[in-house]
Amino acid sequence: MDTSKPLVSICCITYNQAAFLPDALKGFLIQKVNFPIEIIIYDDCSQDATRDLLRNFRKSCPHPVTLLLSEENRYSKGERILPKTFAKAQGTYIALCEGDDYWTDPLKLQKQVDFLEANEGYNICFHNVEIYNSETGKILEDTITGKVPETTTIKNLVGRNYIHTPSVILRNNFTLPEWFREVVIGDWSLYMIQVKDKKIKKLPDIMAVYRVREGAMWSTQTKTVKKAGSRKTVEVLATNGEFPQAIKNRLLYKLAGKDKEPSLKERCMMQLKKIIGPIYRILWKKKTI
Repeated sequence: MDTSKPLVSICCITYNQAAFLPDALKGFLIQKVNFPIEIIIYDDCSQDATRDLLRNFRKSCPHPVTLLLSEENRYSKGERILPKTFAKAQGTYIALCEGDDYWTDPLKLQKQVDFLEANEGYNICFHNVEIYNSETGKILEDTITGKVPETTTIKNLVGRNYIHTPSVILRNNFTLPEWFREVVIGDWSLYMIQVKDKKIKKLPDIMAVYRVREGAMWSTQTKTVKKAGSRKTVEVLATNGEFPQAIKNRLLYKLAGKDKEPSLKERCMMQLKKIIGPIYRILWKKKTI
C-alpha cells in the first residue's frame, strides 16, 4: 500500500454548527484504521465559533486536514457545497459526514473499506444509523432506510433514497456533470450518478448518528417544499442523466406521479391505444362527413 497517499478522504461540510461539530470531529479521530486517511472540511462562511473549532482541530489532528473556508455563503447563491470537497480528495474512497452528524463506531471506516477492497463489483457501501432528535433528545424510527436488502443496485435506488449521508463510503471514480448544480436533493443524485452499473452494499451495523434539528436545511422543510424539491431533482435526472433507458423510464414515471413502472399488461394496453387511436380518429372523421 502506498502510504504517501490517503486511501480514504473524509469529506465534511459545515455551516454555523459549532454546537454540534465537536461530535463530528471526535468521530473522525476515534477511527482505527490500517491505512492513511485525510480530512477535507468546507465551511460555508459560518458566523459562529465553527471556524475556531476547525483551526484548533487542524493543529491537533494526527491526520492531514484541509480546510476550505469560504468568505461568503455559497449555498445561498445556489451552489452545491459537497462537490467542492471532492475536488480536493486524493483518496481511492470518499467518506461523507456533515458537520451536525457523527460517527460512533471506531471501526466504521475499516469495515467499509475492507468490504469494498474485497468486492470490486460494489461502488457504494453504507450502514444503519440512529436518528437523533437534538431538540427532544429522543431516538426516532429510521423511516428512510427501512427494510433494504444487503445488496441493491440503481434499480432499487431510483425508487427512493434509502441511504443516510453519514453512513456512506463510495469509490472516488466519478465526475459530477455540470447539471448536478441544478438538483435539489444532492445526496440521492450523487449516488445515482456514482453507482453506475455496480452494486450497493448495506452493512447491518449501526455506526453513525443522523441528527434531526431545528434549522437543518432539509430535514425541517415542509412537505410542500420537499415535494417540489424532489420533483425538480427527478426532472433534472430524467432530462440529463446518462442512465439506462429503463432507469430513465422509472424517473419519467415518478414525474408523472406514478410509484412504479407499468406492468406488462399495462404496457400492452398503452401500445394498443397508440395503434388503435389513429385508426379510430380516421373512422370517426369519415362517419361525420
